[in-house]
Amino acid sequence: MGGTDLAAYTRRLPVPLLVPGLFPYSKHSPPRFVMQLLPSSSSSVLSTLSVLVAALGLTLGLVGCDGDSSIAGSSAEDGASPVSVSFTAGTAASAAKSSTGQRTIADAEGNTLRFDHVELVLREIEFEKAEGAEGCSSADDGADKDGCEEVESGPVLVSLPLGANTPSVVVDTTLPVGTWEEAEFEVHKLDPDDPEDSAFLQESDVPPYVSIRASGAYTPAGDSAQAFTFASDLNAEREIEFAPPIEVTMNASKNITFAVNINQWFRQGDSTLVSPAQAGDDGPFEDLVEQNIERSIEGFEDDDRDGENDEREDENEEDDEEDDEEGEEEDEDEDENEDGDDD
Repeated sequence: MGGTDLAAYTRRLPVPLLVPGLFPYSKHSPPRFVMQLLPSSSSSVLSTLSVLVAALGLTLGLVGCDGDSSIAGSSAEDGASPVSVSFTAGTAASAAKSSTGQRTIADAEGNTLRFDHVELVLREIEFEKAEGAEGCSSADDGADKDGCEEVESGPVLVSLPLGANTPSVVVDTTLPVGTWEEAEFEVHKLDPDDPEDSAFLQESDVPPYVSIRASGAYTPAGDSAQAFTFASDLNAEREIEFAPPIEVTMNASKNITFAVNINQWFRQGDSTLVSPAQAGDDGPFEDLVEQNIERSIEGFEDDDRDGENDEREDENEEDDEEDDEEGEEEDEDEDENEDGDDD
């Protein structure tokens, strides 16, 4: 082609057919195009390649200048943010905590119960998205689990912090951006015949066929302390609704706390304490205590990790502000009345 101008040469060609977009592409591969150049007697292989390169560069430039270059599946809605899952032993006005990691509760009869250690074995910790499929861990293999996110398959040992309200972080994970309304997990009895459970048992001191273990001392009114070790084989799935639902947004970390109110575990309906030694297998209070345990867990957003529901704290702050404003208004009214009396 010699010194012939490239642009002039392309204008002489019988209209090149450039058809972009016939094949899908992603951010991981360049666009592909169908190009058809009708033959020309004066073209050489090198010249034709030059035309192709120029055309491809022009088309790529047009794609790069396109104002809407978003790709399906890469929106912020499909992102994820850090989420930690924590556990605490709950709070109770009648519970006395100590720096040694113990907690003592009492009843109106003068009976006392001291907890030294409380442990739970959990597995399949999952979160359910608002308007997602109902039931996560209960779904059969292959069932639709859209809207469910498993953050820990387990088993995992949760040791409740007894000496303070500060929750103990059990899982550091991420959740997709969105609204999450429920959590599900299993309080799980360890089975040595299960491969995962067997491996867990070899690495921990939790005995087989146990899901919950607590130790301490029970002191009947007017009597001496009686040491106890309580073990339960409770095997139950728990569904915890978040009220209000938890909003996970981009670039904002969240902490979800599950508060286990051990203050209620060994109490009868009238709040009288029972001896944990009578709540084990085949004990007279076995069913009562298992029911109390199942009802004792609640979950909530706790971004400041103080063991309290953030939503309730915000409501309490608003109530305090309203009370302060009402008090100021009452003081102003009293001052005005005093001024009127002086006149």
